[in-house]
Amino acid sequence: MEEGRNLEKLAYENLQKNNIEDAKSNFLEALKHMEKAGDDTGQAYVLGNLGNIFFQSKQFDKAEDFYSRSLTFMEKLKDDKGIESSLGNLGSVYFYQGSLDKAEESYQKALQIMIKANDPLGQGIYNEYLGNTFLKQENLEQAIEYYQKAKEFMALAKQDERKIQQLENKVESLKKHPAYLEKNESALLAEVETLTSTGQNTKVIAKLQELEEFYFQWKRMDKVAETIQKTIAVLEGMEDKTSASICYANLAGVYLQMVSEGQTEKVDEAEANFKKAL
Repeated sequence: MEEGRNLEKLAYENLQKNNIEDAKSNFLEALKHMEKAGDDTGQAYVLGNLGNIFFQSKQFDKAEDFYSRSLTFMEKLKDDKGIESSLGNLGSVYFYQGSLDKAEESYQKALQIMIKANDPLGQGIYNEYLGNTFLKQENLEQAIEYYQKAKEFMALAKQDERKIQQLENKVESLKKHPAYLEKNESALLAEVETLTSTGQNTKVIAKLQELEEFYFQWKRMDKVAETIQKTIAVLEGMEDKTSASICYANLAGVYLQMVSEGQTEKVDEAEANFKKAL
């Protein structure tokens, strides 16, 4: 056992000196001695380190093999930290291989260990990895959900503010992605239609206001105006003149903003709606 551990130590020294090939040779030689000696703990960590070396050189098939073998030993040893690390490493291999379902499965298992350990930093890291995985699958809603969780846990773990801001920026960027916006638009419009068909006018107005804000964030002022007009129609049908008057004023304001952005033909509509508000 001692010979294997000495070679492992030498491998770590070579890693520190960036002598990667020498370190790999040392680890492989150490592994042979550890196998003969039945040193399960030594094998678990040496296999993981060999996985790291092959991963860094983008030899993903070999990295997967070593990480998988390391995981087997970690599970045998009931080493939760080692199991988590092996699962996380396998997740990254699968991610770069394009096996995204396998990546998700590995990251989820690693995340559960971090939840059990009540480790906020670990939870932040794996939520971010899951966000990356869903983004790669073009599942933007799930990606946003995991990035938001990652941001919360990173803040809880008192990570660098720049990292937290990076995650915030990623979320905001995804929320402006055309595919995300179109999907949310369709969902909101469907809800409005359902509520309208069942005569739930109060809920229709609330949902239209949500849709109005959505279009405003999307900078679709034409759609903002169209949505306010729908709200006015519902309010007038309910004979709520006060609320309708406020909406006319808001609509006039929207047209003025469109004028300021170069749509000068909207001046008359702005004036007409201000008069209706009065």
